Amino acid sequence: IAHETESYGGASFDRTYSETTLEGTLESDWSRHKLTVTGSGTYQKNLSGEGQEEPRASVDALLDLDFTETLGGQITAGYDFYREDRTDPNAIANAPAQAGVHTLSGSASLTKRLGLLRGTATAEVERVLYGDAELAGGGVISGDDRDALTTGVRGRIGYEVSPSLIPFLEASLARTRYDQRIDSSGFDRSSTTYGLRAGVELPLGEKLSGEISAGYL
Repeated sequence: IAHETESYGGASFDRTYSETTLEGTLESDWSRHKLTVTGSGTYQKNLSGEGQEEPRASVDALLDLDFTETLGGQITAGYDFYREDRTDPNAIANAPAQAGVHTLSGSASLTKRLGLLRGTATAEVERVLYGDAELAGGGVISGDDRDALTTGVRGRIGYEVSPSLIPFLEASLARTRYDQRIDSSGFDRSSTTYGLRAGVELPLGEKLSGEISAGYL
């Protein structure tokens, strides 16, 4: 049970609400490859006051593939749902319930070791779908003109200076296409994104690993 006060547009909104969250994890017990699935869902119900209920849900799956000692791969898939906040720049003014946002994502990657060199190639896809915003006087406003599909590729090459120090260089290219080429405001928001990063991987053991990088997008 929670209480919150939100200030927006010169006004203050108070509400008391209940929130229930369910989380779960599933891990395989295979001798070679590994599958991990995680999920969570949150339900809110206003008990008093006014304010938008904000349900959330997500499911993510990761499949680690161990083909040989020098060749591995990963396949990921995910789903995420949340409701836009009333302070979002795209929010509908005075709407009791903003649009729900659904995101479907997936990726596939291969990593190859060749001596001290490591190379990784990744393909990614993301689909974002916007629901309707509910109006105070009844009716809805569709968010369909923001539905978009993003596809991209990334390539990384690294050099193993030591088992715990691997400098790398990574390049990426992605394309975002909106379902409606010209949106309701008359803009063409489809885009192409280019990226370049340099950094270092820090695999410090089974319990700790990370990386530090800087780049341009």
